[in-house]
This record gives sequence, structure tokens and C-alpha cells, in this order.
Amino acid sequence: MFFGHKDRNIKILRVPEKIKILKAFAPISELSLDNPYIEELIVPSTVKKIDSIHSRVLRRLIILGDGCEIGNDTFTDCPALTEVYMPPRCLAYLSAFKGTPWYNKFVTEFEGTFIENDTLIKVKNAVDYVVPEGVKSILENAFDLSPELRSVTLPSSIEELNGSFKECTKLETVTFPKQVKPGTKLDRTFVGCTALQELQIPDGVETLDTTCKGCASLKNVILSGNHYKSLFKAFENCTALTDINIPDGVEKIVSTFDGCNSLKSIHIPKSVTNLYYAFNGCHSLEDIENESSEEIRADDCRGTSYYEKYFKDN
Repeated sequence: MFFGHKDRNIKILRVPEKIKILKAFAPISELSLDNPYIEELIVPSTVKKIDSIHSRVLRRLIILGDGCEIGNDTFTDCPALTEVYMPPRCLAYLSAFKGTPWYNKFVTEFEGTFIENDTLIKVKNAVDYVVPEGVKSILENAFDLSPELRSVTLPSSIEELNGSFKECTKLETVTFPKQVKPGTKLDRTFVGCTALQELQIPDGVETLDTTCKGCASLKNVILSGNHYKSLFKAFENCTALTDINIPDGVEKIVSTFDGCNSLKSIHIPKSVTNLYYAFNGCHSLEDIENESSEEIRADDCRGTSYYEKYFKDN
């Protein structure tokens, strides 16, 4: 049989294992995907990508291998598709099944990764997860269906994490690229990640507003580069935090370290122009090295050893 052959008697197509990319009108064997009578498509583990499938009668899709990527709008021209079987590690764009009867079921039951354009929307049942290269933003609560999430590796394309890992209480390790696009925002990204112990933020990040609030196990933070502008409530109630550097370039330190009971010393760079209530409740804080033009006030450090030494009797 040749490409484009249409045999009414063949209802099931099993893709040959030598195929790595599957798309419409590609001669994959003796039978091509434009056969209008194929009702069931079986995809082997060798296939790594599926793109642009057009069929009016295809009703069942079976993917046998992990790691298969399903591109944007892949099955939108398959109005009869009602059954889809995929392993948990399939990478599917949210729009891949729009227009099919299975679409609504896909949104609620699919176990894997949901991506729309360059935004990661939802990941289900992830444990050690690598965010695909090309993803620029990760939505708030994207991992709320991954209660066992333990580690995350982020791509160099990332530009915004807004509440993305909030309340991921078993998250221990986050690996950033060495550098991200200048202006990247990490606001509320790790709120309530109580198992996170160490964090190295790459060069290019601009804001860390409420980023690690309530990360009770966080001990060490390294801020690389000098693009940072705001650390508003960035490490509030990080009760185990003992070591952090604040690089030159940071302008805003407001309620940044409230409740950091284990923090003993801190250096404030010259660039800081907004300093308020930064260290309240830091009971162990003894030394504040201040190079900025902002004055350390009593209201900035109540409940600290520093306050007892310099303000209590004044």
C-alpha cells in the first residue's frame, strides 16, 4: 500500500516502532494517517512527539510510552475522539484536544503536564519534575495536584513564577539555571514550602516579594547577580534562616525578615532606599551592618538582640 491509501477494512493502526515523530500525511508504513477509516491509533514508546492529526472518525488513542509530547491543536480536527489513554509523564498542551468529546475529561482527569503556549498551567502527580525548556511562566498553584513533589528543575526560559509552588510542603530541592532574563519575577513562589532548606536564586531575578514566606526549614539563601529591586516580605517567618547575602542593587527591604528567629547578622548594601519593619521578631539578630543612607529605627528591629542593645533604654 502507498501513502494516502484508504482501506475501509483497516480500523486500527499500530504505528511502527521505528517512528519518532507522528503527524498527519506522513508515510509511516504501508498505511498513512490520512486513511479516513482508522478508528483506533496505537502509538509505541519510540514516538516522542505527536503533531497535527486530522481524522473525522478517530475515536480511540492509545499512547504506550512516557515522555511523548503532544503539540498545540494536535487533535482539534478529530471530532469523534472520545477515548484517550496516556501514561502520567506525557507532555500535553491544553489546547491539544479542544473540539473533541474527550476535551472536558482531559482537563479534569489527565495525569501529566498541562501547557498552554509558553505557560505551564498544571502538573499532576509529579515527584522529581523537570520543567520543559520554552516555558516562560508557571501559574499559581500549578503543582497543587502533586502533593509528593520533591524536586524541581527550572529552564533558562523561565520569566515568571507567581505562587507556582505555594504549599508544596514536601518540596526539598529547586534547581534554577545560572541566569534568567533580567526582570524575572518570583513573587509568592515558595510560600509555605516547609521542607525547602536551601535556595540559590539566579542572576536576572528582579523581585522576590513574599517569595519564601513561611518556609520554616529554609536555612541558606544565595542571591546571585545584582538585578534585585524588591524583597518585600521575601523571607517572613523563615524561622530556620541563618545565612543570606543581600547584593548591591536591592532597593526595598520591607518586613523582609520578620520572624526569622535564627538570623544572627545581616548586611544592608548602599543601594537600599526603602527600609521599614525589616527585622521585627528576629530574636537572635545581634549585628546589622548598614551601608545604606536609611537609618535603622527601633520599629525596624523590635524583638531582636540588636534592639535590646541599642534601643531598649533609649
